[in-house]
Amino acid sequence: MNNLNDTAETAVTRGPGRPPGKRDAAARRERLIQAAIRLIGREGLAAASTRAIAEEAGLTQAMVHYSFPGKQALLDAVLERVHAATREALRAATHDAPTLDAALTALAEAYWRHVCDDRDLQKVQYELTLAALRRNGDATLARRQYQGYVAMLKEVLAETLGEGEDPAPLQCLAGTAVALMDGLILQLLAGEDEAAVRARLNAGLAMLRRAIAEAD
Repeated sequence: MNNLNDTAETAVTRGPGRPPGKRDAAARRERLIQAAIRLIGREGLAAASTRAIAEEAGLTQAMVHYSFPGKQALLDAVLERVHAATREALRAATHDAPTLDAALTALAEAYWRHVCDDRDLQKVQYELTLAALRRNGDATLARRQYQGYVAMLKEVLAETLGEGEDPAPLQCLAGTAVALMDGLILQLLAGEDEAAVRARLNAGLAMLRRAIAEAD
């Protein structure tokens, strides 16, 4: 992050008369996104004013409005970033998985590590998802994120199927896996014992494996 912050700082301290380049603008946007993630994770969405986000990033409030059309655009970018990080972690974990069962196990392990490594990030995701659902009754952003999760899981699981195997049941399997993890994450964030929640994850995986075997 140090190099990223240094790059963004260059964009802020650039002398008058020298317009910032695309790289500077991108670095500043990234700096604000990361600042918003830290602030929301630490203090909640209600604390995430543009002034507070700018202060967290070490920038002026004007830079927030210069970098994003409005606060909501910044928050939408934060939610997109959180989901993208999850998708990348899961895709990397299933690279070259030899079987459907191996891919499912790798997905569960990667998702669990991703959650436990940064619980505040999960709080950010849920707060912003709920806020998106409340905003003028528009569920488009939240729906798109979950559809993206399910589609990505279905795609990586389908890569393990042999020639002629039917990928159709994977849509339901992927959706069930996402729902399972959602519930377990909320239990963990609510203060449930980590080992107990992990045991429920293992039980959920066993049920998914039985469903796969019965489908065959």
